[in-house]
Amino acid sequence: MKRMIQLVLCLPLAAQLFAGGFWLEIGNPSASPEARAKNAVLVARLTGCHNPEKAVIAATAEGIVDGKTQSVPLTLIPLSSPGVYALRREWPAAGTWVVKVVAVNNGLTTSFVVRMDQQGFDRASARYFQRAPNEAEVAALLAKKA
Repeated sequence: MKRMIQLVLCLPLAAQLFAGGFWLEIGNPSASPEARAKNAVLVARLTGCHNPEKAVIAATAEGIVDGKTQSVPLTLIPLSSPGVYALRREWPAAGTWVVKVVAVNNGLTTSFVVRMDQQGFDRASARYFQRAPNEAEVAALLAKKA
């Protein structure tokens, strides 16, 4: 009987351990005819088992132009697959830029920051977080040599 009680008390904890998480992935728009048709430079995909399509998601381009920092809010364009968004280039061609995407769902936060260039995004520069990135993390990626 004692083992049965222990098992019953441990089940909720085990369920939390194996219940999925909440993540953002970066996708190449060239892999999606729909994203290409929308002139996307990047695709953001929410994944996990917490209804990712219901997340609140926001994106900004953070940059340095002529030594001054700039922040440009970006429009997330929903694609036909739930939780998948295209981003177009809405920031100036001049300067150094990163794109920051943050999503919140059911008390969970996920995000990424990725360096951008004239051709698109630099996958090797991408930094993923299970929280919103702080200013120092964005600044470090902006300062990093391409």
